[in-house]
Amino acid sequence: MTKLLKTLIVILFVLAFTAFAMGLMLFRKREVLIGRTLKLEEAIMTVAGTIEAETPGVIARPKYPARDLSEATASFVPQPEWSDFWEHYAGQLELSADSRMDLASRRMQLAQYYKIDPITLRPERDPLSGRKLTEGKGTMQELLDEVVDRSEAQRDRLELTRSQLRSTRTELVETITDLNSSKQELRLALQTIVDRDGTVARLTDTVKARDNRIEELGEEIASLNDTIDRQEFRIEQKDIEIAYLSNDVARLEAKVAALTIPTELGDDPRRIWPTITPGVKGLVVDISRDWNFVVIELSEDFLRQYRAAMETSKSVPDPDFFVMRRSNGDETYVSKVKLLRVNPAVNMGVANILPDWGQDEIRKGDQVRFY
Repeated sequence: MTKLLKTLIVILFVLAFTAFAMGLMLFRKREVLIGRTLKLEEAIMTVAGTIEAETPGVIARPKYPARDLSEATASFVPQPEWSDFWEHYAGQLELSADSRMDLASRRMQLAQYYKIDPITLRPERDPLSGRKLTEGKGTMQELLDEVVDRSEAQRDRLELTRSQLRSTRTELVETITDLNSSKQELRLALQTIVDRDGTVARLTDTVKARDNRIEELGEEIASLNDTIDRQEFRIEQKDIEIAYLSNDVARLEAKVAALTIPTELGDDPRRIWPTITPGVKGLVVDISRDWNFVVIELSEDFLRQYRAAMETSKSVPDPDFFVMRRSNGDETYVSKVKLLRVNPAVNMGVANILPDWGQDEIRKGDQVRFY
């Protein structure tokens, strides 16, 4: 009996020592568990502060301009093809959350492991298994489930945002590619326009220069036409004078032939036309050196003598006149002319220049004298 008692005492000592050692170990573990639990609570509250308390609501489909997918051509496209990018665009992803989860105000629930009966204030038990309930309203598990649900919802929204970003990137890349291509084509078109503008400017200057030259030539042509008209008028006048003088030549030739008939009066003009007395009979008013004749303005005295000679003579009077020039009170001999035709209505006469008698060039204003 004594041995048994001793054995039991030894076993009790061993168990007591073991219990004490395990108690020390559990005390140390208790500090670790309490510290880890507190850090986990702080971490969960911090993480919950980054989680949206509720998902932003859905907004109406945005009205953004669609991208034109049709090629840029010189012809007008009445119904271009449009991109349907905005049809699938989730505009609600642009909305920011109004609030974040706040676990600091629910820290007591975060520390509540068991579900407490509000009447007995003791942990409730499962009616079937009899175990204490760790889930349900007011427990840590409820709060953690809510954090997990909100985290999953935010993760889903994040994934949708990533997908939206990928589609937006694709749309942006295609838009940039189209824009770069269009800008390159635009640069080429602008360069062509600049070159054409330069060509048009040069052609415009050329056209202006040609227009100015045409205007100058037009003025020159008009001037030449005026000159031609004047020359044609002078030619017509000369033709008339030639015809007139030709008639006079024919008449004078007839007179010359008649005068070649011998007369008993001899060769003295004054004996042929006794009514024509010596003296100044007129002035030279015009000269034709090409046709070798002069136009004389005859005096009234000579015209009376000429008409008397016409009445008494058998031939037309064509006396020779000496052309005299007065200078500084002196009178000098110039040449000799023969009267061909007289027009009493205008006091004018035409006389041939006798080249063999010329001492000087006949000038307008020279006197004609009969000796």
